[in-house]
Amino acid sequence: MYKCFKVTFDKQRSATPFAVHLASTLIMMSAASAESKFEGIYGQIGAGMTQTNFTLSSTPLTVTTHSFATTPYIENSSKGTGIITAGYLKTIKENLLLGVSLDAHPFGSTANNYGISIATLPTSSTVSGNFRNNGNYTFNITPAWELNPDSLIYLKLGYIWGSVQKDYTITTSTSTTSTSQTSSLSGSDLGIGFKNILSDQVYWFTEFNYVTKKALTQSTSLTTLLGTASYSGTAAGSYYNALIGLGYKF
Repeated sequence: MYKCFKVTFDKQRSATPFAVHLASTLIMMSAASAESKFEGIYGQIGAGMTQTNFTLSSTPLTVTTHSFATTPYIENSSKGTGIITAGYLKTIKENLLLGVSLDAHPFGSTANNYGISIATLPTSSTVSGNFRNNGNYTFNITPAWELNPDSLIYLKLGYIWGSVQKDYTITTSTSTTSTSQTSSLSGSDLGIGFKNILSDQVYWFTEFNYVTKKALTQSTSLTTLLGTASYSGTAAGSYYNALIGLGYKF
């Protein structure tokens, strides 16, 4: 009877460390789960304002040995904008997440007017027109840090691509020619944002993005009294936007 009691006692002792280990593992898993409210697939939609900061430069109009001076100008603008985002975040360390996201800016921008005055003879020639963004996309790498279980800050390091619609008219002393064309748009995006949980799966967010546009150079021919000449114009610059909206974590 004594031996039987001893065997039973030893089994209970050997089972105790396993039970403790299992309980501690479950507690750690529960804690990790509580610290990962933002982990997983999410979608969000927002609205805000965009401000452009574009530049335009041009070379002189050159024909044979003579150059005509060119004077470019461009108008910047602010406008409303929107964003639709799908993304994924994964916990890689306590309070640290890393993910990817795809932004869609489906709304075309308002037109930015531009022009170039060319000091040709006997009267000046002009190039006048406008360009507007037809919409673009951004692919981002998004490192993020949890401030507490319900709030998070994140960075966006992205590549942007899309298209620009250009409409312009060349006016000389002898003719007027209108042209419409679409050009590719590319550049880089740097952003910072904040998210805060409203309910189990719904959150609100705000973010600020700064986009640098890759320079685009276009050469154009123009007929003058001295013959056919050419010049080039280069559009470059940046724009930034501030957004606020709602998101849903699946």
